[in-house]
Amino acid sequence: MTLADELSRIRTLFWLQYPAKRVLELPHTPLVADNAARFVCFGSCFASHMHDSLRQVGIESFRNLPTTFGYSFESLAHVLRAADGTDPAYAERIHEYADSLGGHNPYLFHFDHRLHTTREETAALLEREVLALREALRRCTHVVVTAGTPHVIRLKSSGLCINRSNGIPAAEYSHHRNTVQEELRHLGSILASVRRIRGGGLPEVLFTVSPQRYGFNAREVGKVPAEQIPECRFVENSLCKSILRVAVQAAIEGYPGQPLRYFPSYEIVLDELRSCEPFERDLMHVDIQQTGNHVVTRFMEAHFSQEMRRTVLAIAKGLRLENAVRANSGAQGMRGHFLPEFRELLEGYLARIPATGCNEVLGRIALDCAELLEAWEELAEALAAYAALGPQDSVLIWGTGGRFERYHRKLLPHLMKRCRVVLVDSGRYGETIDGITVQSPETLAGTVHRLGIIASTFREAIMDAAARLSIRFERIF
Repeated sequence: MTLADELSRIRTLFWLQYPAKRVLELPHTPLVADNAARFVCFGSCFASHMHDSLRQVGIESFRNLPTTFGYSFESLAHVLRAADGTDPAYAERIHEYADSLGGHNPYLFHFDHRLHTTREETAALLEREVLALREALRRCTHVVVTAGTPHVIRLKSSGLCINRSNGIPAAEYSHHRNTVQEELRHLGSILASVRRIRGGGLPEVLFTVSPQRYGFNAREVGKVPAEQIPECRFVENSLCKSILRVAVQAAIEGYPGQPLRYFPSYEIVLDELRSCEPFERDLMHVDIQQTGNHVVTRFMEAHFSQEMRRTVLAIAKGLRLENAVRANSGAQGMRGHFLPEFRELLEGYLARIPATGCNEVLGRIALDCAELLEAWEELAEALAAYAALGPQDSVLIWGTGGRFERYHRKLLPHLMKRCRVVLVDSGRYGETIDGITVQSPETLAGTVHRLGIIASTFREAIMDAAARLSIRFERIF
């Protein structure tokens, strides 16, 4: 049974699936072993859907509208040259609107509105965005690059490629359709920028072509007389997708031995979903929820390890349980009806924490279900069994902010019956919570605890601080 088949049986609101035949043969190449993977997703709408789906299954992904959104390889290459330092003047390339609304628009970045800040404030904003992208690329393990079209718009005055016209007067720019050779050059620039930012090698780079259709026609690029090519957006779209696909193939073949791959999102939509009407009524825009879910599921089938695929199924089951509990909230006998399923979910998750790397999404689902079912005693019991807690053992709960108040404080009295509880928070040390004095991390340097519970959204920073202070946990939740 395929991953999509299993997900469709679970039928969560998040994983509605097409009953599609498997037309494409995608060999299982496990590029994502666990949720320690870190993605950066560049491109158009499919990159956004990939980003959202990865985060939904507990994988870190970076996606920021100004720096990672673009429809063409060329526009993405410009942003990456800003990030790698080879274009230090990026913040100076700004359009000033002359109309009554005023404001300005950075040419190389993707904003869906005019900026009404000062030029200095805009330069500082762009610098922050570029620094965030640079740091994400340094840390990432995988990069997804999606292009939708080789069509770009260029300023007539300088030939500069604009990321988004955003109300710039049409008389100031012209349309251009890049050739395969031009696209190949931009792909090379993207790879070179990623190398410079990382100081050498590349992460796993997956290229995709967006199945979304774009409404350009041959007349707009003005390269041949209109009678030689039909003035039809569908005909032009087919040519554009072909240019992108050939350029990607040439790039992969031109860098033998490099971690470059093509993922066939375009072919999945056009061939596997042909009979499922994967487009909206205008036949241009993809039905992003259903179609996007199917394509991402195919990606997971092809490139997730068996352990990560089991994690996806566990999350889907957990979401189904959470949705069912919410839908039946207040119903008579609800708690008793759902408790066995909650215990099963929790047992399966805790048993796999060493393999899953303590999946943040599954942990959040477990806490939400415990809150909805008022199952804090059951959660404490499961954690005690998971960590083999005894009266002399210590549980360290790190963080006493909003997350702690919502979830872990309700868990506290049930844990205190079973073991010694230590509270840690660098901002509230010295305070007393439920009879326990909060300690600073530094006072616990070099200590070992049977169980560590991260009661904060800043999990990674806390784990880094624990490693720096040699604070160790035999188990973690």
